[in-house]
Amino acid sequence: MKFNLSKELKAGVIVLLLAAAMYWLVYFLKGRDIFNRYDSYLIEYENVEGISITGPVYIRGLKVGTIKSISYNQSKDVFDVTVQLESKYQIPENSVAQIYSVDLLGTKAIRINVGNSTKMLSHNSLMPSNIAVDLMGYISNELPSLKEQVSGLLVALDVSVQNLGIILGSQNQSNLEEALAYLAETLRYFSSLGAWLNTEVPQIRSIIENLNHLSVALEASSEDIQATMSHLATFTDTLSNTNIAETVRGINGLISQLQNPDGSIGKLLYSDEMHQQLIELLQNLDSLLYNIGQNPKKFFKISVF
Repeated sequence: MKFNLSKELKAGVIVLLLAAAMYWLVYFLKGRDIFNRYDSYLIEYENVEGISITGPVYIRGLKVGTIKSISYNQSKDVFDVTVQLESKYQIPENSVAQIYSVDLLGTKAIRINVGNSTKMLSHNSLMPSNIAVDLMGYISNELPSLKEQVSGLLVALDVSVQNLGIILGSQNQSNLEEALAYLAETLRYFSSLGAWLNTEVPQIRSIIENLNHLSVALEASSEDIQATMSHLATFTDTLSNTNIAETVRGINGLISQLQNPDGSIGKLLYSDEMHQQLIELLQNLDSLLYNIGQNPKKFFKISVF
């Protein structure tokens, strides 16, 4: 059976198809898929520079939605941004919607830093937000301090150049030449020292070998050394056990007697009378011996039986 369509019906079908195509095209240009369901979320930003309507929304690099609208809330002095995300993606309530730079040219987008909460955001809920500092923003923030550092560096460099000019001036040129001469002399000394060390290398090696032999000998004699140390320790213990204090007290008593002028030894040491009597005794003894030698018969009688 053959259907005959009128021109009006054909035109109507074509218009419906064109309308459907236009509807799909509009949503496609907005970044939406008419075959998927979407949930809307509200985000507040203090600055929306770089983002625009139909801009992408990502989760870890995957596009999950688009920016639906951007409006200025004058009462709060913030921008209300509405995003549409595919309904199959559940967003925890502690997730953060962050504006960030996609590339070095300053292209901006929104990414959802997914939180770990077990409670999910509902449709049209307010999502926490922040703005990531991009390269240009970082440079703008650091530029004042960098400028101050560069200014200080230039001032220090200028002072250094002035001081260098003073050093290289005619007044200090002779001092500089003298310092360079001393430096050259020092270098020659070190050069000669290096040459001498090169010639003395065999002797140095011999000394090192002797030290090695000495260390080996000491290690071999370690038992004897330990025995000697043990004997010294024994001797020290013997001295510590000796009644040295009593001996010292005896010596101190003897010294006290010697220093006592009333004692016999003290009188002998300190009294002139004892000295004089001793001298007279020696003189008398000497005279007696002299007389005996001159006339022994007077003192000794020899009888012959």
